[in-house]
Amino acid sequence: MFVTTKLDVTVVHATPLIAAGLAASLDAECQVTLMSEFDHDRLLGPQAPAVVISDYPSGLSLMQYHRSMPWLRLRVPRCLIVAESTRCWQVRQALEHGVQGVVGADCSLQELRRAVHSVRQGQRFLCEAASASMAESLVQESLTPREMDVLKLLGEGMDNKTISTRLRIALGTVKTHVKAVLEKLDASSRTQAVATALQRGLIGDEHRHHAAPMRQPVSAAC
Repeated sequence: MFVTTKLDVTVVHATPLIAAGLAASLDAECQVTLMSEFDHDRLLGPQAPAVVISDYPSGLSLMQYHRSMPWLRLRVPRCLIVAESTRCWQVRQALEHGVQGVVGADCSLQELRRAVHSVRQGQRFLCEAASASMAESLVQESLTPREMDVLKLLGEGMDNKTISTRLRIALGTVKTHVKAVLEKLDASSRTQAVATALQRGLIGDEHRHHAAPMRQPVSAAC
């Protein structure tokens, strides 16, 4: 007689309703544990679950903790993030931190189940929305790492002189980078550049509140 062992999954999501929905959706084929408080030792210890399903901040926190503890390197957590947003910058950051899978909170049940089993097998999984977001970013003219640095500081409301000081580069170099950023984002002002970057997912929401006050045209920026 064959006994089928259910996949051990722990759900630790900041939104209780989403956490409960995930548990209910996977209950038929997984042994689901709901964790109300984030416990790194429980999630990474000898009795760690096969798959951890979390929200975006918790998933990144888990992977950062794992990387900071050398003795945990042999036990790589299988982490699947269920995120409210699947914009490019979030997906890219999650993958760079070692997260195995990203799905949107509005993904289908079938997609969720595929994601869980793919992550369990050590495979990367992106839902259709996340894949489309990453694909779109690849066809757009990419910014260099330094241009990305400048763009983020533009989003924080900094002028050229302040950016020059922060990045320790010449003022003329800053102006060159700003001009390149505007051209690549097809923007006529800093405000539009930041707004476009937010829309494309190149920078995060922490820059949203800084975008509105800036209305310098291209000529003033350069």
